[in-house]
Amino acid sequence: MVKDPLRWVIEALQPQRLLEGDWIQRQVYEALERMQLLSVLAPFEPIVTGTYPLGIHIAGSDVDISCYLPLSGELEQVLLHHFSGYPQFRMLHQEREGIPTLIARWYWGMLPVEVFAQPIPPLEQRAVRHLLIEQFLLEQFPALRLEVRKLKQQGLNTEAAFVHALGIEAEPFSFLYDLSFQPAERILEIVAARQRAG
Repeated sequence: MVKDPLRWVIEALQPQRLLEGDWIQRQVYEALERMQLLSVLAPFEPIVTGTYPLGIHIAGSDVDISCYLPLSGELEQVLLHHFSGYPQFRMLHQEREGIPTLIARWYWGMLPVEVFAQPIPPLEQRAVRHLLIEQFLLEQFPALRLEVRKLKQQGLNTEAAFVHALGIEAEPFSFLYDLSFQPAERILEIVAARQRAG
C-alpha cells in the first residue's frame, strides 16, 4: 500500500483527546470507558470517528466507531455478547458500495452509539478517511470549526458542511475521500484552486 500522507493525523485524534474537550466530549470518553467499548473491540482495530474527536458535535450526534469486519462472524458474536443488553440495540448487515457492512447501534444513556465495520482496514474506510481530512482542514483553517457546527445545526451533514464552509462546489463525500489521499501541500493547492473556480 502507498504510504498514507495523513496517517499521522490519527495520532492527534486518540480517544484521550476527548478529555481536553467540552463536557459532552468528556462524557463521551467516560461512556467509552464505562462500556469498555474500545478494549472489547481491540481485536477489530477500532477508531473513534464522527464529530466528537473533531469538536464539531451538535445535539444528537452519534458516538461513531469504525472497525475491521472479519467474515468469520466473530465481531457479531462479540457485539451481541457485550452490548445487546443496552437500550435499543440492533444490528444489521448491508452492502455499502458493494462492500459487506455491519452496523450495530444502541444507546448509552442519551448518547447514541454506532459501530460501523467492513472487511477492509479501518484506515481505508470512508468514515476514517473523512475524519483524517477533516482534522487536517480544521488545523489549517481554524475558523472552519464554528462555521461547520453552524451548518450542521442547520441540517447539513458533516461532509456537506465542510465543503460548503470552504466555498467549494463538489460532491462532498467523494471530494473529501479523494482529497484524504493527497500530500498535505497538494491538499492546500486543490482547495485553493477549487475555491477560485467556485
